[in-house]
Amino acid sequence: MRIVYSLLLAGMFILGFFLCRSFICNATTGSSKAATASMVPAITNEKCIVTLNFNDNSFKVKSKDNFRFLMGSDEMQEVSAELADKSSAVAKYLDSRSSRMLTIEGLYTKEETFTSEDDEIDNLGQARAINVKSYFEDLGVEGDQIMTTGVLAKESCYKDSILMRGINVSFKSIK
Repeated sequence: MRIVYSLLLAGMFILGFFLCRSFICNATTGSSKAATASMVPAITNEKCIVTLNFNDNSFKVKSKDNFRFLMGSDEMQEVSAELADKSSAVAKYLDSRSSRMLTIEGLYTKEETFTSEDDEIDNLGQARAINVKSYFEDLGVEGDQIMTTGVLAKESCYKDSILMRGINVSFKSIK
């Protein structure tokens, strides 16, 4: 009976060694990108919709891209040429209509953690929205024409460690 227990114990050690080597040890010795990718949640919706629609009455601009952010960060990634072009059109629209306001909802997921030194920032989504607001201000939009908020996303859309759909937008009247 001791031989059976000894063989089972040895088998468990061998199995543990291979599991550790395959899943744990490689994650720490491999590249940081591979380690980060293993922590990124899978895309929860097979049809990952990243489009950004700017719709206000007769003004309609649709971008096939969205503002992107590193997972767990408010650091905005480089804006694509197509999104930059559409954002410029939105800036011109807001410049010619001072009575309209753009609301930017920064998205974040429950898997992401974030701490801010600014007491005014409630969550990671709001920090992302504030960065997008700064982007629009650089395009010439008045700061008082942009409102920011953070929203917990119902579904995530990741590629490697990049959140592909960082914001939603809407328009309303300035009162």
